[in-house]
Amino acid sequence: MIVSIISQYTECMTQEYLEPIICAPWHTPPPTALPLANSGSFFNTVNLATRASNNTVQRRQIPVTHLTGDLKSRAEQFTQIPPPVANLNSRNPLVMSIINLTPDSFHPPSRARTDDIPRLAEKHISDGADILDLGAESTRPGAQEITPEQEWRRLQPALAALRQNKPAPVISIDTRKPELFAAAANNGAQILNDISGFTRPNALKHAAELVNTRPVWLVCMHSQGTPETMQNDPRYHDVTADIHDWFSARLAAMETAGIPRQRVILDPGFGFGKTLQHNLALLQNLAAFCSLGCPVLAGLSRKSWIGRIDPHPDAQSPAGRLAGSAAAAVVAAAHGASVLRVHDPRETRQALAVLDALRAGS
Repeated sequence: MIVSIISQYTECMTQEYLEPIICAPWHTPPPTALPLANSGSFFNTVNLATRASNNTVQRRQIPVTHLTGDLKSRAEQFTQIPPPVANLNSRNPLVMSIINLTPDSFHPPSRARTDDIPRLAEKHISDGADILDLGAESTRPGAQEITPEQEWRRLQPALAALRQNKPAPVISIDTRKPELFAAAANNGAQILNDISGFTRPNALKHAAELVNTRPVWLVCMHSQGTPETMQNDPRYHDVTADIHDWFSARLAAMETAGIPRQRVILDPGFGFGKTLQHNLALLQNLAAFCSLGCPVLAGLSRKSWIGRIDPHPDAQSPAGRLAGSAAAAVVAAAHGASVLRVHDPRETRQALAVLDALRAGS
């Protein structure tokens, strides 16, 4: 992850970030390499990224053995194991499986009828899901926002249906509406997944009340703009550095509101106000966010930027992006993702098994 160092001389406004460069998982790491959290990956080199006062960012590679003083201490922050998500300690990464309650979500097979929710939940869990993420409002590019009442009319029966499952699954609710936080938690949700990063009015207040009274975790996701506008020419000075700074600011605001960092999961928001190059840069530098003391979530599944890499006609629809999604999930896991949000838990688990086998044989 990125470690930010702000100069004491504010007129210079120079910031420095460390970004681990991950060793190939099929190679035995050198003795000097450091472990990346509990990802199973190692890094022996870092990028020292420096942001100047004009917001340009320059990078140079430095072996970890050449780091001294404060930079060495900051590099060691990447080795710290993040807090568990929803008290799930069994596997890393965790697989969060998507179940959509919307008629217009971008991947039609993920759409579910309420009466099929218990069976579908059992299938997702048997296929390797650790968490079920229920969404009742489409946030695909260009989607229109619905009212809290409409969203709850879709969510409430699904949550009631899931109470039939024994044992009860770990449930995440994909919502940006603070009005629904308490209702979701009162009906079994343990994770609130907010694409707006808890920036809406009263979002932090309502989230803090829940976190301090029950075991609830918060996914703080970065998005540039709203679903209606987010893909209209998104721009960054430097996407990794900019989102690192945004995470740092959000974590400070959350802690001020009374939300402990141990209950926060960070999601850089692949595809939410990002171009293809932004998404690739974030995937390559995902480890940069691992020193902020929070689990990192990667939601890469079947997104349109995969179709921009693969020109085949099949890849121009979500149905043709499974292989690219699995490949991206493996890269994210190798770069420190603690949670993978996916449409296809079985295929994702198989891809991760290949990564584990490579490491075991290295």
